[in-house]
Amino acid sequence: LAEALFGASRGAQDVIQIVIDDTVGAGVISGGQLLHKSGRALVEIGHTQIDPYGQQCYCGNHGCLETVASTGSLLALAAQRLEAQPDSVLHQQPLTLASLCLAAQQGDRLARDAIAGVGHHVGRMLAMMVNIFNPQHILIGSPLNQAAEVLFPAVSSTIRQQALPAYSNEIISMLKSTSLVSTISLMEMTGIADSIVSSTFRALEVFLSAAAIYLLLSILVSKGVSLLERRLSP
Repeated sequence: LAEALFGASRGAQDVIQIVIDDTVGAGVISGGQLLHKSGRALVEIGHTQIDPYGQQCYCGNHGCLETVASTGSLLALAAQRLEAQPDSVLHQQPLTLASLCLAAQQGDRLARDAIAGVGHHVGRMLAMMVNIFNPQHILIGSPLNQAAEVLFPAVSSTIRQQALPAYSNEIISMLKSTSLVSTISLMEMTGIADSIVSSTFRALEVFLSAAAIYLLLSILVSKGVSLLERRLSP
C-alpha cells in the first residue's frame, strides 16, 4: 500500500507486489483497493504448489514455491552445486546472499543460474497472477534485487511465455524494483503491519475511554446544574 501511495507504483490502480526473502509472499491492489483489506493483506503464494513431487515444505505440502524460491532454498541450492563448480568465484568467500549477487554481477555461471532459477519459478507464479489481475505494475522486493539484471529478465521472460500475450506484452515496463522496501522480509512486513494495527486500536481505545468519561461527566454536570436550579428556584 505504501508503494502504491508513495513509491514505485504511485497512481496505479492494479498492482502486484511480491517479496522474495526468507519467505515468499505477495500483496495485490486491484481497482485501487487492497485485496483482503479486511484481514491479512498478504497473498500466500509461497505455499502454492508448483511441483507435486518436490521437496516437502514446513507447511506439510510438497513442492511449494518457497521450497525453490526463498533465499534460504537458494543458498542451499548454491552450496549443493558449488562442489561441482570448482571454478566458481564463490569458493573464495563465504556463501551469502550478498556474495552470491556480487558473483552473479561478475558473470559467475553458478550464481547466475541459481538466481535465474528463482526468477523462473517466481515468473511462473506471476504469470498466473497476471492472467487474473492484469496489473499495471509488478513490484519485486528482495535482497536478490542486488542482481536485478539477472533476476528480472528471468522473471519477465517466463511471464511472457506463460501469461496471456494481451496482458504480458508490456511486461518489461510493468516489472519494477520496490522503492521503499526492497530488502525487508515478509515476516517483518507482517510484524510492522500488526504493530500499526495494534497501536491504532490502542489509540482508539484510549480515545473512546476519554470520550465516554467526558460524556459521563457532561451528564453528571448537567443533572447537577438542573438539580441546583430547581432548589434555588422560588
